[in-house]
Amino acid sequence: MTRSKLKTRTLPVRLSDAEFDLIDAAARALGENRSEFLRNAAKEKANKINEEAA
Repeated sequence: MTRSKLKTRTLPVRLSDAEFDLIDAAARALGENRSEFLRNAAKEKANKINEEAA
């Protein structure tokens, strides 16, 4: 399935200026945009927690 055909949803997140800057810096360091970074980080954390809970 191509990316354009995937259904996407938004997830509003409130961040302090410091958190926003930290996330942006980390995303740039990995060559990702903010959305990619947050999506990947959240999926990685969720997978880890779900594996530990199983």
